[in-house]
Amino acid sequence: MAPDSVYGVGNSYAFDTIGILHTGKSFPDWRLEVVNVPVPVD
Repeated sequence: MAPDSVYGVGNSYAFDTIGILHTGKSFPDWRLEVVNVPVPVD
């Protein structure tokens, strides 16, 4: 949930989250990396 959404602001979230999909030669080698990005909330 992003801090710039109504839900994020109402719950004082100070971060945004993105996912990076790392693919491999076969599907079982795929990995999802979750990255939390701090965002100042005024």
